[in-house]
Amino acid sequence: MEIRGSSPLGGTIYIQVNVMASLEERVSRHEGVLEQMNERLGNLEQGQQALRSEMTQGQQAFRSEMTQGQRELRSEIQALHAEIRSNFRWTVGIMLAMWITVMGAVLGALLTR
Repeated sequence: MEIRGSSPLGGTIYIQVNVMASLEERVSRHEGVLEQMNERLGNLEQGQQALRSEMTQGQQAFRSEMTQGQRELRSEIQALHAEIRSNFRWTVGIMLAMWITVMGAVLGALLTR
């Protein structure tokens, strides 16, 4: 392609534009941009996979801690149940002993009259 123009000195100037070279430059620039985008997307995918892995590990650690906490809580509850049973037995035993003592005193008072 040629472009004609006039020179300030009075002559004609011919400018030839190489359209194909310009088009190739554009295509190569776009290819470079696409390669950069592809690389960035690859980095994003790797980051996403790393984040998923961290989240999975965190969830597993959390579940493990919760399971351990539940076990500890259950063992403490069982210990409290055992202590309550023991205290209940002692309370019933003392009340029974007091009742027998009171009944013995009442019978003793009734028989001595």
